[in-house]
Amino acid sequence: MKKSLILVLLIVFSVILISETIIVEGNIQQAIDKAKDGDIIYLKAGTYKENLSIVSKNITIVGEEDTYLSYVGKDPENIFNSSPTIYIENSNVVIKNLKIGSVNSIGIGLLNSKLSLSDVDINLNNAYGIACVADKEEESFLEGSNLSVKDTNYKSSLNKRVTLSFNSVGIMLSGNSIFVANDIEIKGMKNGLILNNKMSYIYNSDFMENENVAIILSGQQKFINNRFEMNVETFKVANSPEVELVGNAFKNNSYNFVIKKDDCSSCPNFKRFSGKIIGFSNILQSPEISNESFGKYFWK
Repeated sequence: MKKSLILVLLIVFSVILISETIIVEGNIQQAIDKAKDGDIIYLKAGTYKENLSIVSKNITIVGEEDTYLSYVGKDPENIFNSSPTIYIENSNVVIKNLKIGSVNSIGIGLLNSKLSLSDVDINLNNAYGIACVADKEEESFLEGSNLSVKDTNYKSSLNKRVTLSFNSVGIMLSGNSIFVANDIEIKGMKNGLILNNKMSYIYNSDFMENENVAIILSGQQKFINNRFEMNVETFKVANSPEVELVGNAFKNNSYNFVIKKDDCSSCPNFKRFSGKIIGFSNILQSPEISNESFGKYFWK
């Protein structure tokens, strides 16, 4: 027993010893290519104009205060023709304290990987904040805490009549991917969330002044203790997802629910809603737009 314990401690200690902190002031990709599993890449403050590729790595990226990673895609007509600002494949990555700017591209592209984001701001212009997918036999896991996704053109209306420009998508998930979000904010998006994935658990978050907060197409999607305010459409649901809402606050949204009642011949992946929506103790502060098809238990 003692020999086994000593062996485990030696293995853990050896991993700690071989882990390295790589300090970056110039090219981030060179540091990523050099990094070994367990390494920390520490970015000195400044603006880095490059896009990154992280493949088969288990690393942590930490930015100093005022660290900004910026990338402009080449095709504004089709952002998927450009590489993401950060592409992650078959990896386990932690990103902390970083500002990411994407124009005509995807901020973070995640494939068959695990990604944890904390204290990260993603600023978009004609872009997707995060696209998370998984192959059929694989899984992706996206975790966000204190994460902000905004359009660079977003300016809060503060209850005044202003024209908002919606041209970006916050977070899109599909396939066998799981999303856990705590204390995130999504503002000024054409589509805040597109959920066509296995499961999401979203809580303690703010969604304000989006054209659509969430388009929900599949999976188990849970929203708990979130705030939805001044959005055009909060939830648009189709296909057969299971949506659970508990303790959310809805205020001054034009439509809280848009339910697809018919199949769409021109969009075969967007079929009539046949799933279920359940909820408890949600607060609706716009009674004139209440959906009478929901039971009294749904709203306070």
